[in-house]
Amino acid sequence: MFNSSINSTIERIVLGTAQFGMNYGVANKRGKISEEEVYQILNFAYKVGIKTIDTAVVYGESERVLGNIGVRNFDIISKIPKYDKRSSNDYFSVKKEIVNSINRLKVDSLHAVLLHDSSDLILDKTLYESLWKIKQDGLIKKIGVSIYHPFELDDLLDVFDLDIVQSPFNLFDQRIINSKHFEFMIENNIEIHVRSIFLQGLLLMDKFSLPEKFKKWESLFSRYYDFLERTKFDPLSLNLSFPLSFKNIDKFIIGVDSLQHLEQIVSSLSDNRHISSYPEIISNDLDLINPSNWQL
Repeated sequence: MFNSSINSTIERIVLGTAQFGMNYGVANKRGKISEEEVYQILNFAYKVGIKTIDTAVVYGESERVLGNIGVRNFDIISKIPKYDKRSSNDYFSVKKEIVNSINRLKVDSLHAVLLHDSSDLILDKTLYESLWKIKQDGLIKKIGVSIYHPFELDDLLDVFDLDIVQSPFNLFDQRIINSKHFEFMIENNIEIHVRSIFLQGLLLMDKFSLPEKFKKWESLFSRYYDFLERTKFDPLSLNLSFPLSFKNIDKFIIGVDSLQHLEQIVSSLSDNRHISSYPEIISNDLDLINPSNWQL
């Protein structure tokens, strides 16, 4: 269907599913996607070569919707909630959590389980022991963490044998590639997965559609829109080409709010221009680059 270059790129894409189970994304005006359209999205994704799905217990009805449609042909990555939402980190409690996800998804096992809060590992090392035993049971193939800031890895990478680290990464938020941990993960064969490459859709919005809250960073957005005009990139192509230019990043989680959106993403992959650096639009302001701080 595509040339070998685009095929290899598509294999690096992971379909995010937060929008399948709840209202998600600052640019999402449609709300939760209907189950019928989720079916169409999954069918198209598989047809073009996207074989991995990222979901989570906290994504509303996402796991149930995926299970109803059928996702046995995909590799499934799911996340278990923060420790305070479980009664215990012992083997049986954690296994029950994972088995519940497997049952909702109607699959035999998970490709990977990530912790939604990496600090759980530090607070209670029995959690990793439980996950390792469950991995030995064959219910999961890989263990990882989802982080919000690279400093979370300071106390993790030397202590725990992780298979995957998932981190935010986009044109505004380049902390992970500039951290000391990036090369360590590459050298130690830890898969690097990045999410929020569109910053919840914020980087795909035109200058006239930005919510009032973001006018605080008007000068940063002005430089961003000036760059788009100067390079003749459209926002979607630019924000895809930037992370894809980093060959040591293994997977890219991309959320969509419609079938048309996914079709546009796949079509944009034919734009083979790459940009790997544009320091003028990097921000370290957590009120901007961490969506949990937006309070919209």
